[in-house]
Amino acid sequence: MSVKPIPSDHPKWPSHAKTGLLLVNGTGAPLELFYLPGRGERRSYGTLEPGVSRWQGTFAGHRWVAVDDGGKEVVRFTAEREAGIVVLGAEAAASGEPRPAGGEPGGQEQQKKVAPSHSIQA
Repeated sequence: MSVKPIPSDHPKWPSHAKTGLLLVNGTGAPLELFYLPGRGERRSYGTLEPGVSRWQGTFAGHRWVAVDDGGKEVVRFTAEREAGIVVLGAEAAASGEPRPAGGEPGGQEQQKKVAPSHSIQA
């Protein structure tokens, strides 16, 4: 299964479906993680240091964003019903290519859907 961009207005699934994400910081810099409950809010879930991974409990349909030290978005992603792995910034770290908002070369802001047992390189 591939990871597909989804629009920022994508409807949330029922939030009673518990799931989780293994978050891996594949960049050379710390990333702050935020849960996006809606209405422009951001709730910080702490910082993930370079090369560090962490299990994050969440619910299907919940949206997340990782930002760099300057507050620029590295990637947005949405949890699915089954647990998944999210490798944050691995492609950019390997290529040295700058990553604009949304995590995609060329500045296209996108949101990633996290598939079970797959990773996204954002």
